[in-house]
Amino acid sequence: CAGTFAGRSAKPALPTADPVIVLTPSAEDEKALAKINVDPELLADDGADYRGRIIEKPWGSERELFRGEGFCVWQLTFRARAETSMHAHQQKDTMLIASEGEVIVETLRTKHHLVPGGACLIGRGTVHKTFALSAAVVVEVESGTNRHDLLRLSDRYGRGQGYETQGFTRAEQVG
Repeated sequence: CAGTFAGRSAKPALPTADPVIVLTPSAEDEKALAKINVDPELLADDGADYRGRIIEKPWGSERELFRGEGFCVWQLTFRARAETSMHAHQQKDTMLIASEGEVIVETLRTKHHLVPGGACLIGRGTVHKTFALSAAVVVEVESGTNRHDLLRLSDRYGRGQGYETQGFTRAEQVG
């Protein structure tokens, strides 16, 4: 947005944190998820508590910050130009809040640019991925604690169904 103030040109506006973006599943999401054949045991909650651990991912790392009754809070740390898989959760809603850097939250139909303070509420069954435009930190709040509630449509790192396949996850204790 270019404009003037008192006869002077204003600089183009930088992206700003908009109100929370709400994403809900579409017929396209339902159709895509119906095509996935996954062993239900891969989606079962193993009751694991990841607090105090850093879990390496091909796109960066994640760390569980807090776990409450029926919800958990994670810190996702992205390398620049990295992305999560295109995936959905059947049993939980997810709130993503950009803390540092810039990310794009993409669904099968839309793309949303988040800057620090920007937030996106992703309803269960909504196919989505997060792409980091720069090195970024995103706070993730989930309405459930089952990390295995994950259906992948695609993954540029070659991961299959389930929370992780061998070779991508390494957990380290955090002080």
